[in-house]
Amino acid sequence: MAQPKEKFFDIPQLDRFTQALKDEATQTSETANDVSKRLRDAERKVRIFENIFNNMSDSVVINNFEGEVLFVNKIFEKLTGWTFDEVVGKNIEILRPVDSSADKYKYKYKEMQETLSKGQSWAGKVQNQNKDGSIIENYLVITPIMNGVAERPYFFSVRRCADSQTLWENERRLINISFLRDDRRKK
Repeated sequence: MAQPKEKFFDIPQLDRFTQALKDEATQTSETANDVSKRLRDAERKVRIFENIFNNMSDSVVINNFEGEVLFVNKIFEKLTGWTFDEVVGKNIEILRPVDSSADKYKYKYKEMQETLSKGQSWAGKVQNQNKDGSIIENYLVITPIMNGVAERPYFFSVRRCADSQTLWENERRLINISFLRDDRRKK
């Protein structure tokens, strides 16, 4: 009588193994889909913020603690003559006028650094140097941004040309005057 051949695979065991592989593949696929969705969401948010920054009427610069420029918007490019590619990766100091070491600037920059080191926003009027070497006066607001991961802040700065600030203030006054006139007419 012939001996029965030894089974190489146990069919129920093979079914369980196959099902485990299918389950793992499904779980991996769901994880990959979840990661892909989160990546698409993050890319969408980046595009939204990029659109916001590029459509602002003020110049925007984002730099890290060491002063490396990470982002500039389109208005920055128009006002300064520097392109995104020329300043990203460079130190923010390229915007400082050559004579900014003069005594009249030392106090202002020291005050700025002290305020920012406390995690507070700083605002004031500064001079920046354009690509062509010309000097432009700006109203500047710098806000330190902690990202929760790094111990050192990033800095978000908004610059408005002093001339445009005067123009903006005049426009605001005119708007307020027109509202006052309208209010008086209604009474």
